[in-house]
Amino acid sequence: MPNEISQLQARFIDFAQGMPAIAISWSQIRRDIQLKVQSLAGVNPANPSVFLGNIRMPVYGLAFSVFIDALDVNPAGNTAELNIQLTTNIHPYNQPDQVIRSYAIRTNPTALIGLEFDETTNDVYWQEQGGSLPSISPDWGPDADNVLATTTIADPKRENYLAEVERQIIWLTGPSFVRLVAGVLPRYRLSEIVPWLRLSAPLRIELGAPHVLITATRATLLVGDCTPEAIVIEPDPDFPYGQAIPAPTLDSNSIELAVYAPRTRLFEFFSNKVAPAILVSDAGGGVVKWSLAGSIGLKHIVIDLRSAQGLTGVLAIDSSVDFVAAARAWIDGPSGSKLSLASASVLGTGNFGADIQLSVDISARSIEAVLTVTRSDLANPDWAVGTLLGWPLDQIAGEILNHISRQEIRKLAGSVTRLGKWEVLGLPLDYLDTYRQWERPDAHSEGLAGVSAFMGVRRINIG
Repeated sequence: MPNEISQLQARFIDFAQGMPAIAISWSQIRRDIQLKVQSLAGVNPANPSVFLGNIRMPVYGLAFSVFIDALDVNPAGNTAELNIQLTTNIHPYNQPDQVIRSYAIRTNPTALIGLEFDETTNDVYWQEQGGSLPSISPDWGPDADNVLATTTIADPKRENYLAEVERQIIWLTGPSFVRLVAGVLPRYRLSEIVPWLRLSAPLRIELGAPHVLITATRATLLVGDCTPEAIVIEPDPDFPYGQAIPAPTLDSNSIELAVYAPRTRLFEFFSNKVAPAILVSDAGGGVVKWSLAGSIGLKHIVIDLRSAQGLTGVLAIDSSVDFVAAARAWIDGPSGSKLSLASASVLGTGNFGADIQLSVDISARSIEAVLTVTRSDLANPDWAVGTLLGWPLDQIAGEILNHISRQEIRKLAGSVTRLGKWEVLGLPLDYLDTYRQWERPDAHSEGLAGVSAFMGVRRINIG
């Protein structure tokens, strides 16, 4: 069907409508969390993680080390449920193997967390929502009395430890263990995922499965390369441009990261990226020799959105062009001399067409949009030719140059396949770290004609 769209495209349209948005799949969030848990695991008791180990306490020269036994996060409405099982050991500072007392800490039954926004770094991160009182089961360490004997806790040491240290752990510090774990969950650097977009606070975030969606009511598009221009945007009041939105029929669960934009915002980005002129030059001839050097300037760019899925066919560019050039035509004379027929400049108009194709560049950690020329025609070039030799040679020279300029611009469609490439989706190192050796990222795009498009990445098995 020509207007088929996926569930992700439909959610983007309903959620963000006339603003850009970002999607992160729950399957990827779980991979990120498991990778984080592995890095924080440590070996109980002697080798805790550097992030969760040997955290100084304000009493008796003690410290605590936390070991994550189990952790998972699941969507629950517009929040997420955090389920954790921790072991926390109390020990003298810098001696994690000298365990005084251990605490098995469990969320009871779950803790609620949500995504918060740090506008200074353009990151989103997990934070506990409200408080939670975990269940805590204590147990003395195997050599607790000997370790206690090395501390400054007054005698009787066990009783004073329970009164002065454990009471604070259970009633005051216990909930902080949940906040501690929530604080080390993965952060998402939005500037790495979408380099050309910066959202402004407050964000709108939807946590429902299978994708977390992120947008805002105000954002900035960054366009241009050497000196990027910042374009402040707000919701497009004309969205969805009079178009009917079909019910979704295509699966999109495999998309792990994606960026969505309504038609006008997408066009603002690409039209500024396609602006640079395209140079052409050539020379040749028989009895009448010629040389030509000029440039094609794009103007009045129209970007069309098509209903399609895949690496290409979603975005297409159609533009009128200006052709500006200087040329000479001459006849070889005796002893290497040139009998000049014409030396003139020209201004012509025409049409230029191109497709946007997505590709993955692992070394650059990005999904790139590559401009591929599909059509290039120059109509009615007008060479103002005047020679000392007069008519009819100046008219002949003009016809030759008109023919040359038409032919030169047509060569672009067959010979120039890459006029520019732009990073439309970044692949953060943390994301690539979740790939196994037999997996690789695969670019994907989807459009709904005249309405919106998204560009994303999914992982594929290569053996």
